[in-house]
Amino acid sequence: MMRSAALAFLLVIRAAVCAAAGFSFVAMSDSRGAFKGVNAPVLRLLVEHALSRPGVRFIAFPGDMVNGGKVSARRTRSELEEWRRVMAPAYESPVLAGLKVYPGIGNHEVYRFGGVAAFRKVFPELPQNGPEGEEGLIYSFDHGNAHFVMLDTNQWEVEGRGREQAWRKVRHLGWLRADLAAARGRGLEHIFVFGHEPAFPVSAHHVGDGLPNVGWDDEFGKDPSFREERDAFWALLKEFDAAAYVCGHEHANAIESVQGLHQILAGGAGAPLYEFLPCAKGGERYREMVPYYKALGYPHGEGDNCQASADFWGSRSFGYFLIRIDGKAVTAEYWGVEPKDGSRTNLPKGAELRLMRS
Repeated sequence: MMRSAALAFLLVIRAAVCAAAGFSFVAMSDSRGAFKGVNAPVLRLLVEHALSRPGVRFIAFPGDMVNGGKVSARRTRSELEEWRRVMAPAYESPVLAGLKVYPGIGNHEVYRFGGVAAFRKVFPELPQNGPEGEEGLIYSFDHGNAHFVMLDTNQWEVEGRGREQAWRKVRHLGWLRADLAAARGRGLEHIFVFGHEPAFPVSAHHVGDGLPNVGWDDEFGKDPSFREERDAFWALLKEFDAAAYVCGHEHANAIESVQGLHQILAGGAGAPLYEFLPCAKGGERYREMVPYYKALGYPHGEGDNCQASADFWGSRSFGYFLIRIDGKAVTAEYWGVEPKDGSRTNLPKGAELRLMRS
């Protein structure tokens, strides 16, 4: 059900005949940039605008807040502290509830061993109810009639004892199943799960990775276990009738339903913006992508959109999703602003966010 208006859209994820007074939350990610690791001008604009929306109670931010320290974890910690300073209006807001901001870990936070420790030091207040060894990285919380889970899809395996990266995975499905079952047992009506890596990539920049991780170059197609693990994760969310999986990693904003479950990609908080997957048959970039479309099962024939779902909508812009819960109803809006001409990181002069349409 869409509401048509100039530069506006309202997507009804779940409808209800009679909706009670509810609340909203904001989802955004990928704010890394040139100002001490953060694209501060964009992030400030988004936060200021989000705080002006009525009914907003918290901000969820699944990863890549900062550039991260490829040289040292100390740099990662310094940049995360800067990110928290930029986010101060949210942390100090008298309107937001709970912890007010719920960040998750992304690949840029764990480029170096020690990134996890840096993340924990900067965000010590996060819930410690995750699986053993990932407390504060994987966690869950309730608000109103909804349950929220933050996953860690980019991790160093066994921090403090080993240095094997375990990226692009949803581990601890047993913990997740138990957590979701407990939420349903408490009578919570809606479930939202956050993670940095998309279950269904949307851009050429990351079509080879994300949770399906079909690989690049010589590694293309060699390890189908990632797709199997992604499928098991998606099946689990469907089993518990989750409202949406909210992710980032790809620097754009998009929403689509796959097998009846929505993926909301909210990656436009300041990192360099990406183009969506090409679907113009005959073009060089399209031909390059065809093996990936086949590996991922994306329709790519005449009239297809080369995405996981026919109802895909996307915007290459800076922005955030505003998700509202009214009783049994869930709706999503996207607020955004297009970048300055010729730039992937800068705002146009006098930039103002608009409610953008599909």
